[in-house]
Amino acid sequence: MARELAEERETLRHLMRTDPDPRVRHRAHALLLVADGQTVAAVARLFGTAGHRVRAWRERFVAEGRLGLVDRTRQGRPPKLGADDLAFLQQALEQGPQPYGLPITVWSVRACASARAARAGDRGECLHAASHAAGAGLPLSSPTP
Repeated sequence: MARELAEERETLRHLMRTDPDPRVRHRAHALLLVADGQTVAAVARLFGTAGHRVRAWRERFVAEGRLGLVDRTRQGRPPKLGADDLAFLQQALEQGPQPYGLPITVWSVRACASARAARAGDRGECLHAASHAAGAGLPLSSPTP
């Protein structure tokens, strides 16, 4: 497997420097070190992970290329925001806070959650709004303490 990685050295270097996903960059960097002759155990220690994780990244990269370094979907609790809430969030982030009567120019996590809660008549949760906004690539500032 080290030979396959050695042949993909330029691809790994390119992913490490330019990929928009920081986890892909991190994994590509680890595999580049393995391709350069470092042991899996040494790379795992350096990256603060287990050796089986580095081997899994290596196997997935050899089989799937860049897609092998992307996080897999995992099972878990269903999202708290439904389709209506996500549509509202998308629209609110695109329009800005002024149409919702807020005297600010950039959404904060708390302001966005407050607007959602006022619309829904309940208490919104800031973290859910923030994670969905980040996933959609929309600007949202964190509240300042």
